[in-house]
Amino acid sequence: MRCRHRKEVTAHEYEKFHETYRQHQCAPRSKLYLADGYDIVRSYTEGMQIQEKKENKKRGVMALYALPDTRKLGLTEAQAYAVVWDTFQKIQKQAPRVEVYYGQDTGEKRQKGFDEIGVLLPIHGFEKRMLHHLDEIDGIVLSCREKMMKKAGAESLDLE
Repeated sequence: MRCRHRKEVTAHEYEKFHETYRQHQCAPRSKLYLADGYDIVRSYTEGMQIQEKKENKKRGVMALYALPDTRKLGLTEAQAYAVVWDTFQKIQKQAPRVEVYYGQDTGEKRQKGFDEIGVLLPIHGFEKRMLHHLDEIDGIVLSCREKMMKKAGAESLDLE
């Protein structure tokens, strides 16, 4: 039985993802997925209930990067967001049509929490230069990790 709400993966989309997966050397603590991204648009019904719609749906290659656990680093949300926001800006400058996501305390592996950045590169917008853009984004996210660690180190030195 098929679900009518799911858009099936086309042979072209799967092949492009598989090709990218085989050829791209992922940055440490990152993985690639075939994923669907969308914007959530919220509105109110006449009965004042919140209604959500998914718009601007895109299928693409999702690069998911683990970031250090900001709580364990001793960074405030504002400090973490400052570093992450700068990273978002650099990613968007490098590849303007990507979707960038950030979540705190979203990942867990071996009983260790971590924050994550997800970058969705729509297949139909990036298929010719997917590997190039992934390499660039890997470097930007690795730099983000280093900045978070340095910021945490500098903050702990200020407290002493």
